[in-house]
Amino acid sequence: MNKRTYIYVLIGIAAVFVVDLVFPDHHHVVFKWHTIAGFDIAFGFLGAIVLILFSLGLGEYFLWRPTISISLEQNDVGAGNRAARVKTLLVEEGDWIIKGQSLVVFETDRGLPVVIRAPESGQVSRCFVDPNEVVRVGETVVNLVVAKHAVAHGDKETEGTHA
Repeated sequence: MNKRTYIYVLIGIAAVFVVDLVFPDHHHVVFKWHTIAGFDIAFGFLGAIVLILFSLGLGEYFLWRPTISISLEQNDVGAGNRAARVKTLLVEEGDWIIKGQSLVVFETDRGLPVVIRAPESGQVSRCFVDPNEVVRVGETVVNLVVAKHAVAHGDKETEGTHA
């Protein structure tokens, strides 16, 4: 929202508050705090904010899953190499993996095998490479959705990971 929208919202809130001051609704007053001008407006506004924050918290706890992009790095292929060929793709989309598990085996120009391992436990959400494809340094190889137990336990590997 821009500055003008904020000003209009504040003017609207102030106008409702003034109308509540001038024309109080006294036919259903049950508690003393209902006689305070603007109490119902403030209470409703704060209740809405609490409800929004609560729903955001639930969404983050149950729906949010961090994703890691795993790419081919320069230190993986060695100095002077700018690319490597995918020799073997060891995972498929949807596979559950554990921390340290081999994901892809590359072969450098010099014929040396390079293995990319999972930095965390989780599920493979997308594979960006195919066997025999040449991948340049810095290109994303696999996206990994981190398992909730890895986040909750400080990235420690735990028993009972989905296989």
